Amino acid sequence: MTATICLRLYSIYVSDAKDRLGKKINYKEIPGLENFIDDFIQDGLSAKADSRAERSWYFEIKNSNNDDRNQGYVHYGTYGFESKLKNRKSNEYVYSRSIDDVEEVPLFYDFWMPDDQNVLASFQTFQGRSCVRLVSQDLHEWFSERFKGFKIHIRKIVPYQMKGTSFFDAPVKKIKLINRSASSDITDNYTGGSVEDVNVELCITAKKKGSFGPLRSLTDRFQVAQTKLLTFGDMEFNEVSAEVNIGGRPRRVGVIGCNNDSGLIDISQSVDRAPNGHPVFDSVRLQSLEILEDIFSVIGDEK
Repeated sequence: MTATICLRLYSIYVSDAKDRLGKKINYKEIPGLENFIDDFIQDGLSAKADSRAERSWYFEIKNSNNDDRNQGYVHYGTYGFESKLKNRKSNEYVYSRSIDDVEEVPLFYDFWMPDDQNVLASFQTFQGRSCVRLVSQDLHEWFSERFKGFKIHIRKIVPYQMKGTSFFDAPVKKIKLINRSASSDITDNYTGGSVEDVNVELCITAKKKGSFGPLRSLTDRFQVAQTKLLTFGDMEFNEVSAEVNIGGRPRRVGVIGCNNDSGLIDISQSVDRAPNGHPVFDSVRLQSLEILEDIFSVIGDEK
């Protein structure tokens, strides 16, 4: 699910470090812990770098008027290699990038603290770029250094596995199966055998008002072999996404994927694009609000 605008969803909570079961505690009632998300973001306003991965990042807060919400951009950068940039229309080179130049893209983030136990978060991806690993790793380290008697938990949310969400019973209108870098043997008759590896996509669409059943049941229909490939008839695939209808609006969700796409929600068709090619902040914010509120309608009822 690359070359799209997607959201990754996470549940964050705190437990007593001595509690082996990791039961949620009311962190807002503990002095010093009550604002740990806002404090973490404040500490991340200056750029940080991961020299091994050759990645950098820092926060830019876009709204600070809501006591239980912190939203903005994670400016995610890549560096460490030279490249030449040219204008695609004139075909002329306009810039030579050095190994110390950082290419930054703004990625939306949303931390929501709806009660005294739960923190829900969404992070935008852009054309496959994601800052989640860097941010979550740093949050773990930052928290552990400051709060010795407590433990932070960061869990990926897969909405269609959560009974009660709009995704759980959403009717599947389209299924796309993908095998990236497949052998060209299966396409040689059509392509003339001019390439060694190909991407194979199989798209199955329900007609009119039909559907393939609820999203929650989709994963049971595919067998995952030890090779991590999915079998569909005589063909093998390593990624599956589903398009569901929620409130009359189509949403594409990653179901199974070799690139950790499970639970990834594609919002490409629901956001506005700015002249610079990136999604408009408020349009992504509205999508995050809607999806996280749907998730909290379930999480908030958990004991």
